[in-house]
Amino acid sequence: MTRLKPVYSQRNFEDMPTLQTLDRLFREKRGYAFKMPEKGKPVALILSGGLDSTILWGLLMEKYGLSVYPIHFYTPRYRHPLEAIDYFSAFYKKRFPELFHAVFYNQENNPLFTAMPLFSKKTLKHDLPLVASNLVYDKKDGLYKVGVTHNPARLGYYIFLAYEYVTHLRLHQGIPITDFFVGIIPDDGLINRESTLTTIRSINLSFCIIMGDFQYQFTGPVEKKAEFYYTKKDLVRYAVKNHIPFEKTWSCTQNTLLHQCGHCESCESRKQVCAELGIKDNTVYQTISVRGIKSRLQPRKKLIDLLLRINRFLARFQQTKSKKISIKNGTLISLSKNADWKIINDDLYLLHREIGELEVLNQSARLIWQEIAKRKAVTFSTLIRSIEKTYPHNKKQIHRDLLSFITKYCRQGYLEIGQYGTG
Repeated sequence: MTRLKPVYSQRNFEDMPTLQTLDRLFREKRGYAFKMPEKGKPVALILSGGLDSTILWGLLMEKYGLSVYPIHFYTPRYRHPLEAIDYFSAFYKKRFPELFHAVFYNQENNPLFTAMPLFSKKTLKHDLPLVASNLVYDKKDGLYKVGVTHNPARLGYYIFLAYEYVTHLRLHQGIPITDFFVGIIPDDGLINRESTLTTIRSINLSFCIIMGDFQYQFTGPVEKKAEFYYTKKDLVRYAVKNHIPFEKTWSCTQNTLLHQCGHCESCESRKQVCAELGIKDNTVYQTISVRGIKSRLQPRKKLIDLLLRINRFLARFQQTKSKKISIKNGTLISLSKNADWKIINDDLYLLHREIGELEVLNQSARLIWQEIAKRKAVTFSTLIRSIEKTYPHNKKQIHRDLLSFITKYCRQGYLEIGQYGTG
Protein backbone atom coordinates (compact mmCIF):
# COMPACT_ATOMS: atom_id res chain seq x y z
CA MET A 1 0.00 0.00 0.00
CA THR A 2 1.37 3.39 -1.02
CA ARG A 3 2.26 5.65 1.85
CA LEU A 4 0.51 8.99 1.44
CA LYS A 5 2.21 12.21 2.43
CA PRO A 6 0.35 14.38 4.95
CA VAL A 7 -1.79 17.00 3.27
CA TYR A 8 -0.81 19.66 5.80
CA SER A 9 1.96 20.06 8.28
CA GLN A 10 0.74 20.27 11.83
CA ARG A 11 0.42 23.81 13.06
CA ASN A 12 -1.66 23.84 16.21
CA PHE A 13 -3.89 26.92 16.16
CA GLU A 14 -5.14 26.26 19.69
CA ASP A 15 -4.77 29.31 21.95
CA MET A 16 -4.19 27.66 25.32
CA PRO A 17 -4.06 30.79 27.53
CA THR A 18 -7.38 32.00 26.11
CA LEU A 19 -8.90 28.52 26.38
CA GLN A 20 -7.86 28.26 30.03
CA THR A 21 -9.44 31.64 30.73
CA LEU A 22 -12.69 30.61 29.04
CA ASP A 23 -12.80 27.29 30.90
CA ARG A 24 -12.21 29.07 34.19
CA LEU A 25 -15.08 31.43 33.45
CA PHE A 26 -17.44 28.54 32.66
CA ARG A 27 -16.46 26.77 35.87
CA GLU A 28 -17.28 29.92 37.80
CA LYS A 29 -20.65 30.24 36.07
CA ARG A 30 -21.86 26.63 36.07
CA GLY A 31 -19.28 24.50 37.85
CA TYR A 32 -17.74 22.89 34.75
CA ALA A 33 -16.35 23.78 31.33
CA PHE A 34 -18.06 20.79 29.68
CA LYS A 35 -19.70 17.62 30.87
CA MET A 36 -21.19 14.86 28.76
CA PRO A 37 -25.01 14.77 28.81
CA GLU A 38 -26.61 11.88 30.65
CA LYS A 39 -27.80 8.82 28.76
CA GLY A 40 -31.19 9.29 27.10
CA LYS A 41 -30.99 13.09 27.07
CA PRO A 42 -32.05 14.87 23.85
CA VAL A 43 -29.26 16.75 22.05
CA ALA A 44 -28.87 18.61 18.76
CA LEU A 45 -26.24 17.78 16.14
CA ILE A 46 -25.14 20.06 13.33
CA LEU A 47 -24.84 17.54 10.50
CA SER A 48 -22.97 18.15 7.24
CA GLY A 49 -23.25 14.74 5.59
CA GLY A 50 -19.47 14.40 5.72
CA LEU A 51 -17.44 11.63 7.33
CA ASP A 52 -16.87 13.21 10.75
CA SER A 53 -20.36 14.46 11.63
CA THR A 54 -22.09 11.38 10.15
CA ILE A 55 -20.02 8.93 12.17
CA LEU A 56 -20.40 11.18 15.23
CA TRP A 57 -24.17 10.89 14.74
CA GLY A 58 -23.99 7.13 15.24
CA LEU A 59 -21.43 7.40 18.04
CA LEU A 60 -23.65 9.71 20.11
CA MET A 61 -26.52 7.24 19.88
CA GLU A 62 -24.63 3.96 20.20
CA LYS A 63 -21.93 4.72 22.79
CA TYR A 64 -23.51 7.58 24.76
CA GLY A 65 -27.17 6.62 24.39
CA LEU A 66 -28.21 10.17 23.43
CA SER A 67 -31.41 11.04 21.62
CA VAL A 68 -30.08 12.97 18.63
CA TYR A 69 -31.95 15.69 16.72
CA PRO A 70 -29.81 16.52 13.66
CA ILE A 71 -30.02 19.76 11.73
CA HIS A 72 -28.51 20.18 8.28
CA PHE A 73 -27.81 23.51 6.58
CA TYR A 74 -28.07 22.86 2.88
CA THR A 75 -27.48 24.60 -0.43
CA PRO A 76 -30.09 23.48 -3.01
CA ARG A 77 -27.60 23.05 -5.86
CA TYR A 78 -25.48 20.61 -3.85
CA ARG A 79 -27.34 17.28 -3.87
CA HIS A 80 -24.58 14.89 -2.75
CA PRO A 81 -24.60 15.77 0.99
CA LEU A 82 -28.39 15.44 0.94
CA GLU A 83 -28.13 12.00 -0.65
CA ALA A 84 -25.61 10.94 2.00
CA ILE A 85 -27.90 12.16 4.80
CA ASP A 86 -30.88 10.36 3.27
CA TYR A 87 -28.87 7.13 3.19
CA PHE A 88 -27.74 7.36 6.83
CA SER A 89 -31.17 8.48 8.01
CA ALA A 90 -32.54 5.14 6.86
CA PHE A 91 -29.46 3.34 8.20
CA TYR A 92 -29.57 4.83 11.71
CA LYS A 93 -33.38 4.74 11.96
CA LYS A 94 -33.23 0.98 11.56
CA ARG A 95 -30.31 0.55 13.95
CA PHE A 96 -31.40 3.00 16.68
CA PRO A 97 -35.19 3.35 16.39
CA GLU A 98 -35.65 4.85 19.86
CA LEU A 99 -32.80 7.37 19.66
CA PHE A 100 -33.07 8.37 16.00
CA HIS A 101 -34.97 11.48 14.92
CA ALA A 102 -35.53 12.82 11.42
CA VAL A 103 -33.10 15.44 10.16
CA PHE A 104 -34.33 19.02 10.13
CA TYR A 105 -33.27 20.82 6.94
CA ASN A 106 -32.54 24.53 6.93
CA GLN A 107 -31.57 26.25 3.69
CA GLU A 108 -28.28 28.10 3.99
CA ASN A 109 -28.16 31.61 2.58
CA ASN A 110 -24.92 32.58 0.86
CA PRO A 111 -22.78 34.65 3.26
CA LEU A 112 -20.81 37.48 1.65
CA PHE A 113 -17.38 35.84 1.86
CA THR A 114 -18.62 32.49 0.52
CA ALA A 115 -20.30 34.17 -2.43
CA MET A 116 -17.20 36.07 -3.54
CA PRO A 117 -15.61 35.01 -6.84
CA LEU A 118 -12.26 33.23 -6.77
CA PHE A 119 -10.02 36.20 -7.52
CA SER A 120 -11.75 38.43 -4.97
CA LYS A 121 -10.78 35.85 -2.35
CA LYS A 122 -7.22 35.94 -3.66
CA THR A 123 -7.26 39.70 -3.10
CA LEU A 124 -8.47 39.24 0.48
CA LYS A 125 -5.54 36.93 1.10
CA HIS A 126 -3.22 39.89 0.54
CA ASP A 127 -4.42 41.26 3.86
CA LEU A 128 -1.18 40.96 5.84
CA PRO A 129 -2.53 40.32 9.38
CA LEU A 130 -4.96 37.73 7.99
CA VAL A 131 -2.22 35.98 6.02
CA ALA A 132 0.51 36.04 8.67
CA SER A 133 -1.76 34.82 11.46
CA ASN A 134 -3.23 31.89 9.53
CA LEU A 135 -0.40 30.41 7.46
CA VAL A 136 -0.37 26.64 6.96
CA TYR A 137 2.24 24.80 4.90
CA ASP A 138 0.73 22.47 2.30
CA LYS A 139 3.27 19.68 1.88
CA LYS A 140 1.51 18.29 -1.16
CA ASP A 141 1.85 21.48 -3.23
CA GLY A 142 4.91 22.82 -1.44
CA LEU A 143 3.18 26.14 -0.78
CA TYR A 144 2.03 28.17 2.18
CA LYS A 145 -1.73 28.63 2.26
CA VAL A 146 -4.08 30.66 4.39
CA GLY A 147 -5.98 28.41 6.82
CA VAL A 148 -9.18 30.43 6.92
CA THR A 149 -12.51 28.81 6.11
CA HIS A 150 -14.49 30.27 3.18
CA ASN A 151 -17.22 31.21 5.64
CA PRO A 152 -15.48 32.31 8.84
CA ALA A 153 -18.73 33.14 10.66
CA ARG A 154 -20.52 29.88 9.96
CA LEU A 155 -20.19 28.30 13.40
CA GLY A 156 -21.88 31.21 15.13
CA TYR A 157 -24.45 31.32 12.33
CA TYR A 158 -25.18 27.60 12.70
CA ILE A 159 -25.47 27.55 16.47
CA PHE A 160 -28.02 30.36 16.61
CA LEU A 161 -30.15 28.83 13.86
CA ALA A 162 -29.90 25.48 15.65
CA TYR A 163 -31.14 27.25 18.78
CA GLU A 164 -34.20 28.46 16.88
CA TYR A 165 -34.88 24.84 15.92
CA VAL A 166 -34.59 23.48 19.48
CA THR A 167 -36.75 26.34 20.75
CA HIS A 168 -39.41 25.17 18.32
CA LEU A 169 -39.01 21.62 19.65
CA ARG A 170 -39.37 22.83 23.24
CA LEU A 171 -42.43 25.00 22.62
CA HIS A 172 -44.30 22.66 20.29
CA GLN A 173 -43.20 19.21 21.43
CA GLY A 174 -41.96 19.80 24.98
CA ILE A 175 -38.43 18.57 24.16
CA PRO A 176 -35.78 20.44 26.21
CA ILE A 177 -32.40 20.56 24.43
CA THR A 178 -29.44 22.40 25.90
CA ASP A 179 -26.56 20.50 24.29
CA PHE A 180 -25.34 21.11 20.74
CA PHE A 181 -22.73 19.00 18.97
CA VAL A 182 -20.77 19.62 15.77
CA GLY A 183 -18.49 17.31 13.78
CA ILE A 184 -15.28 19.26 14.42
CA ILE A 185 -12.39 16.95 15.31
CA PRO A 186 -8.88 17.56 16.74
CA ASP A 187 -7.32 17.18 13.27
CA ASP A 188 -9.20 20.25 12.03
CA GLY A 189 -7.57 22.57 14.56
CA LEU A 190 -4.21 21.85 12.92
CA ILE A 191 -5.19 23.57 9.68
CA ASN A 192 -7.50 26.41 10.68
CA ARG A 193 -8.36 28.44 13.75
CA GLU A 194 -12.12 28.06 13.30
CA SER A 195 -11.93 24.41 14.36
CA THR A 196 -10.11 24.82 17.67
CA LEU A 197 -11.63 24.22 21.08
CA THR A 198 -10.82 27.86 21.86
CA THR A 199 -13.12 29.01 19.05
CA ILE A 200 -15.84 26.54 19.99
CA ARG A 201 -15.71 27.61 23.62
CA SER A 202 -15.80 31.31 22.70
CA ILE A 203 -18.92 30.76 20.57
CA ASN A 204 -20.47 28.82 23.45
CA LEU A 205 -19.72 31.78 25.74
CA SER A 206 -21.22 34.32 23.33
CA PHE A 207 -24.32 32.17 22.98
CA CYS A 208 -24.75 31.82 26.75
CA ILE A 209 -24.30 35.55 27.30
CA ILE A 210 -26.80 36.49 24.59
CA MET A 211 -29.35 33.97 25.85
CA GLY A 212 -28.66 34.81 29.50
CA ASP A 213 -28.39 31.11 30.33
CA PHE A 214 -25.16 29.21 31.03
CA GLN A 215 -26.69 25.73 30.90
CA TYR A 216 -26.17 25.60 27.12
CA GLN A 217 -23.24 23.57 25.81
CA PHE A 218 -21.77 23.66 22.32
CA THR A 219 -18.85 21.39 21.44
CA GLY A 220 -17.44 18.61 19.28
CA PRO A 221 -15.32 15.51 19.95
CA VAL A 222 -12.38 17.66 21.04
CA GLU A 223 -12.93 17.49 24.81
CA LYS A 224 -9.86 15.58 26.00
CA LYS A 225 -10.43 16.28 29.71
CA ALA A 226 -13.99 14.93 29.48
CA GLU A 227 -12.78 11.89 27.49
CA PHE A 228 -14.94 12.94 24.54
CA TYR A 229 -12.04 13.11 22.10
CA TYR A 230 -11.98 11.47 18.66
CA THR A 231 -9.58 12.06 15.79
CA LYS A 232 -10.50 11.12 12.22
CA LYS A 233 -8.60 7.88 12.72
CA ASP A 234 -10.67 7.13 15.82
CA LEU A 235 -13.93 7.78 13.96
CA VAL A 236 -12.97 5.65 10.96
CA ARG A 237 -11.81 2.87 13.28
CA TYR A 238 -15.14 3.08 15.12
CA ALA A 239 -17.07 3.01 11.83
CA VAL A 240 -15.28 -0.11 10.64
CA LYS A 241 -15.76 -1.88 13.97
CA ASN A 242 -19.48 -1.08 14.01
CA HIS A 243 -20.08 -1.74 10.30
CA ILE A 244 -20.94 1.84 9.43
CA PRO A 245 -20.41 2.30 5.65
CA PHE A 246 -18.48 5.57 5.87
CA GLU A 247 -17.80 5.46 2.13
CA LYS A 248 -21.41 6.62 1.71
CA THR A 249 -20.64 9.96 3.41
CA TRP A 250 -19.81 12.96 1.22
CA SER A 251 -16.83 15.05 2.36
CA CYS A 252 -15.60 16.28 -1.04
CA THR A 253 -15.52 20.04 -1.57
CA GLN A 254 -16.30 19.61 -5.29
CA ASN A 255 -20.05 19.15 -5.07
CA THR A 256 -20.70 19.43 -8.82
CA LEU A 257 -19.01 16.14 -9.75
CA LEU A 258 -20.66 12.77 -10.18
CA HIS A 259 -18.36 11.20 -7.58
CA GLN A 260 -15.98 12.60 -4.97
CA CYS A 261 -12.92 14.08 -6.68
CA GLY A 262 -10.21 12.26 -4.71
CA HIS A 263 -7.91 15.31 -4.88
CA CYS A 264 -9.25 18.01 -2.55
CA GLU A 265 -8.02 18.27 1.06
CA SER A 266 -11.07 16.40 2.41
CA CYS A 267 -10.66 13.49 -0.02
CA GLU A 268 -6.90 13.34 0.53
CA SER A 269 -7.43 13.29 4.30
CA ARG A 270 -9.90 10.40 4.01
CA LYS A 271 -7.54 8.41 1.79
CA GLN A 272 -4.60 9.13 4.06
CA VAL A 273 -6.38 7.93 7.21
CA CYS A 274 -7.52 4.71 5.53
CA ALA A 275 -3.99 4.07 4.26
CA GLU A 276 -2.43 4.65 7.69
CA LEU A 277 -4.97 2.34 9.34
CA GLY A 278 -4.55 -0.31 6.65
CA ILE A 279 -8.27 -0.09 5.89
CA LYS A 280 -9.71 -0.42 2.40
CA ASP A 281 -11.32 2.83 1.29
CA ASN A 282 -14.48 1.89 -0.56
CA THR A 283 -15.32 5.49 -1.40
CA VAL A 284 -16.05 5.95 -5.11
CA TYR A 285 -13.82 8.67 -6.49
CA GLN A 286 -13.97 10.45 -9.83
CA THR A 287 -11.91 8.39 -12.27
CA ILE A 288 -10.20 9.15 -15.58
CA SER A 289 -12.25 8.12 -18.58
CA VAL A 290 -10.96 6.02 -21.50
CA ARG A 291 -9.96 9.19 -23.33
CA GLY A 292 -8.02 10.36 -20.30
CA ILE A 293 -10.37 13.20 -19.41
CA LYS A 294 -10.28 13.93 -15.70
CA SER A 295 -12.93 15.62 -13.64
CA ARG A 296 -14.06 19.04 -14.82
CA LEU A 297 -12.80 21.05 -11.86
CA GLN A 298 -9.43 19.52 -11.03
CA PRO A 299 -7.67 20.55 -14.27
CA ARG A 300 -9.22 24.01 -13.95
CA LYS A 301 -7.88 24.40 -10.41
CA LYS A 302 -4.41 23.22 -11.48
CA LEU A 303 -4.47 25.61 -14.45
CA ILE A 304 -5.37 28.55 -12.22
CA ASP A 305 -2.59 27.64 -9.77
CA LEU A 306 -0.13 27.33 -12.66
CA LEU A 307 -1.11 30.71 -14.11
CA LEU A 308 -0.71 32.36 -10.72
CA ARG A 309 2.74 30.83 -10.30
CA ILE A 310 3.77 31.98 -13.79
CA ASN A 311 2.51 35.47 -13.02
CA ARG A 312 4.56 35.60 -9.80
CA PHE A 313 7.64 34.29 -11.62
CA LEU A 314 7.37 36.84 -14.44
CA ALA A 315 6.88 39.67 -11.99
CA ARG A 316 9.93 38.58 -9.99
CA PHE A 317 11.98 38.07 -13.17
CA GLN A 318 11.08 41.55 -14.36
CA GLN A 319 12.40 42.99 -11.11
CA THR A 320 15.63 40.98 -10.84
CA LYS A 321 16.74 41.54 -14.45
CA SER A 322 16.95 45.29 -13.86
CA LYS A 323 20.31 47.06 -14.15
CA LYS A 324 22.88 46.86 -11.41
CA ILE A 325 21.98 48.88 -8.35
CA SER A 326 24.53 51.45 -7.27
CA ILE A 327 24.47 52.53 -3.63
CA LYS A 328 26.58 55.36 -2.23
CA ASN A 329 26.66 57.17 1.09
CA GLY A 330 24.18 59.77 -0.08
CA THR A 331 21.74 57.33 -1.68
CA LEU A 332 18.21 57.85 -0.37
CA ILE A 333 16.39 54.66 0.60
CA SER A 334 12.64 54.40 1.23
CA LEU A 335 9.87 51.82 1.39
CA SER A 336 8.14 50.91 -1.86
CA LYS A 337 4.41 51.51 -2.32
CA ASN A 338 4.16 47.73 -2.91
CA ALA A 339 5.56 46.92 0.53
CA ASP A 340 3.26 46.17 3.43
CA TRP A 341 4.70 45.14 6.78
CA LYS A 342 3.53 44.29 10.25
CA ILE A 343 4.96 42.88 13.47
CA ILE A 344 2.93 39.90 14.65
CA ASN A 345 4.00 37.86 17.67
CA ASP A 346 7.50 39.42 17.56
CA ASP A 347 8.01 38.46 13.89
CA LEU A 348 8.22 41.10 11.16
CA TYR A 349 6.26 40.05 8.08
CA LEU A 350 6.80 41.64 4.66
CA LEU A 351 4.07 41.35 2.06
CA HIS A 352 4.48 42.37 -1.58
CA ARG A 353 1.07 43.80 -2.44
CA GLU A 354 1.39 43.34 -6.19
CA ILE A 355 2.77 39.80 -6.25
CA GLY A 356 1.36 38.49 -2.99
CA GLU A 357 4.63 37.04 -1.72
CA LEU A 358 5.36 36.94 1.99
CA GLU A 359 8.68 37.00 3.87
CA VAL A 360 9.59 36.85 7.55
CA LEU A 361 12.69 38.86 8.49
CA ASN A 362 15.32 37.69 10.94
CA GLN A 363 16.41 39.89 13.85
CA SER A 364 19.16 41.77 11.99
CA ALA A 365 17.04 42.34 8.89
CA ARG A 366 14.16 43.46 11.07
CA LEU A 367 16.39 46.13 12.67
CA ILE A 368 17.41 47.47 9.25
CA TRP A 369 13.82 47.52 8.01
CA GLN A 370 12.55 49.38 11.05
CA GLU A 371 15.32 51.99 10.75
CA ILE A 372 14.25 52.66 7.15
CA ALA A 373 10.55 52.65 8.07
CA LYS A 374 11.06 55.32 10.77
CA ARG A 375 11.55 57.97 8.09
CA LYS A 376 10.09 58.69 4.68
CA ALA A 377 13.62 58.34 3.30
CA VAL A 378 17.04 57.77 4.83
CA THR A 379 20.51 58.06 3.34
CA PHE A 380 22.76 55.03 3.29
CA SER A 381 25.30 56.75 5.53
CA THR A 382 22.66 57.63 8.13
CA LEU A 383 21.43 54.05 8.05
CA ILE A 384 24.97 52.78 8.67
CA ARG A 385 25.40 55.05 11.69
CA SER A 386 22.06 53.92 13.17
CA ILE A 387 22.88 50.22 12.81
CA GLU A 388 26.40 50.70 14.22
CA LYS A 389 24.89 51.91 17.50
CA THR A 390 23.45 48.41 17.96
CA TYR A 391 26.40 46.49 16.47
CA PRO A 392 29.49 48.68 17.09
CA HIS A 393 32.17 45.99 16.77
CA ASN A 394 32.08 44.96 13.12
CA LYS A 395 31.65 47.98 10.88
CA LYS A 396 32.91 46.32 7.69
CA GLN A 397 30.43 43.46 8.09
CA ILE A 398 27.60 45.93 8.75
CA HIS A 399 28.47 47.77 5.53
CA ARG A 400 28.42 44.54 3.50
CA ASP A 401 25.18 43.32 5.10
CA LEU A 402 23.44 46.63 4.46
CA LEU A 403 24.49 46.67 0.82
CA SER A 404 23.26 43.10 0.40
CA PHE A 405 19.96 43.82 2.17
CA ILE A 406 19.18 46.99 0.22
CA THR A 407 20.16 45.46 -3.13
CA LYS A 408 18.01 42.38 -2.54
CA TYR A 409 14.88 44.21 -1.43
CA CYS A 410 15.21 46.93 -4.08
CA ARG A 411 15.26 44.27 -6.78
CA GLN A 412 12.32 42.49 -5.21
CA GLY A 413 10.32 45.71 -5.10
CA TYR A 414 10.13 46.23 -1.33
CA LEU A 415 12.53 49.21 -1.27
CA GLU A 416 13.14 52.17 -3.57
CA ILE A 417 16.29 54.22 -4.21
CA GLY A 418 15.98 57.96 -4.53
CA GLN A 419 18.26 60.69 -5.79
CA TYR A 420 21.74 61.09 -4.44
CA GLY A 421 22.36 63.49 -1.59
CA THR A 422 25.61 64.85 -0.29
CA GLY A 423 26.03 62.06 2.33
